[in-house]
Amino acid sequence: MGKRQKYSKEYKILAVELVKAGKPIAEVAEELPIGTGVLYRWVTESNKLQDTLGKVVTS
Repeated sequence: MGKRQKYSKEYKILAVELVKAGKPIAEVAEELPIGTGVLYRWVTESNKLQDTLGKVVTS
């Protein structure tokens, strides 16, 4: 069993921004090399955070 890879916050932001710009998750994951499951999780977490922040700002 291998070690878990640690990714910087900047790396995660870059990956998520590429997906939000319209690039398919599979393509971004292959280019950066990260697992598609990891990238799906980052995008989901980013969306939840944006939803939460949007609710706080508009309240």
